[in-house]
Amino acid sequence: MSLFEIERILKHSGVKEITNHTQLGTYAVVETNKFTTKGISNRDNARWKRAQYIIVDYCPTSYVQICLNGFLQFAEGNQFLIIANLNQVFNGNGSQIPLSSL
Repeated sequence: MSLFEIERILKHSGVKEITNHTQLGTYAVVETNKFTTKGISNRDNARWKRAQYIIVDYCPTSYVQICLNGFLQFAEGNQFLIIANLNQVFNGNGSQIPLSSL
């Protein structure tokens, strides 16, 4: 059986090919140091980068911009960065939005 035939059968059954796009309806809790790691822009390096909601439990005020800059290197428009201790939410375009809009 050819690759094309196998893919057609799987797709017809509702199976989707894995991608590095955002996985809607998912979240990940990460430490602030994750946003300064080498390869931050590569979504394949860590699955947390594909979560729709990325939550930082504690982030000092002075570190928010660093986290946001790292987030924007890989973020898609349908992702959100939530800084829990500061009640701040940023969308995938870097705009701050109200927590209630999630």
